[in-house]
Amino acid sequence: MAMSREVRVGLFLVVAFLILIALFELVGKETIFARMVEYRTSFKAIPGLKLGDPVRLAGVDVGTVRDIRVIGARVEVVVRVKPGTPVKTDSIATIKLTSLLGTNFVDLTFGSPATQVAPPGSLLQSSEPPDLNTLLARLNDAAGDVQTLAKQVNEGLGKSIEPISAAFQSMDKIAKKIEKGEGTLGRLITDDGLYREIRGIAGNLSRVSEQIAKGEGTLGKMVADDALYKDLRTLTTDLRGTAGSFTRVMKDIESGKGSLGKLVRDETFYNEAREALTGLRTVSKRITEGKGTLGKLVNDEALYTDMKGAVASLNGIMKKVERGEGTLGKLVN
Repeated sequence: MAMSREVRVGLFLVVAFLILIALFELVGKETIFARMVEYRTSFKAIPGLKLGDPVRLAGVDVGTVRDIRVIGARVEVVVRVKPGTPVKTDSIATIKLTSLLGTNFVDLTFGSPATQVAPPGSLLQSSEPPDLNTLLARLNDAAGDVQTLAKQVNEGLGKSIEPISAAFQSMDKIAKKIEKGEGTLGRLITDDGLYREIRGIAGNLSRVSEQIAKGEGTLGKMVADDALYKDLRTLTTDLRGTAGSFTRVMKDIESGKGSLGKLVRDETFYNEAREALTGLRTVSKRITEGKGTLGKLVNDEALYTDMKGAVASLNGIMKKVERGEGTLGKLVN
């Protein structure tokens, strides 16, 4: 039985409708028969955002931009998301770019775990999107700064390349001289005699250390002989005892015990010594001034001359006595 034209048209429309629904599902658009949840947010400006742009939660497509309208000095954006999407009361909406040449999308954050799910139709917090023109201007300024820096670096390298080159040339000359054995460092590196001398010194040190370990020689005996250690311990003990005795003597002196302690602590002795010094000072002053017998003996030149003559006369008499001259000489001899 042949289908009528009306039936064929009806079947075509049904198939086309089903294909349209499938296309909507495949491209991630809204499910036609699902009940979407709407939220509102507002921005100072929405550069490039348009109806139908995707809405994403942490990078996952959850809806689309439903409406855009100007309210006062701000632009309100209405978004529709799938049922069950965890949009919280502290979720933040931001307009972002998929790429510099791509489309815009509204990005939503999860919000805090402790906060409640935002009721449908509520106004979500927003974060202003970066201005692409401002970013490009900053990039242009940064590029200019980079060019200036590169120019300065090139100029600095041009000025410093000559000293660096000269330094490398000097290092190359030094390395060649060392390789040829020239100079002190070259001889140290290339002369086998130095190596043999170092080996000889090492051998001598090895033999000396063996002798010390065996207790041979003075140093070996000092290291290996216990008698030296015992003598040192005895000496340390004696010194400790001497120090103790000295400490006790000092304590006795400080406390005024004994003759030395009395001399140090007794003020009577100090006063007597001070009076004696005062007397000596007075006597020396009188002698200096020529007062008294001793002062005259020290200061009177006439008395000194008389005494010198008397001594000479006495000396002459003694010589006569020794020769047996005179009465006294005859009596003695």
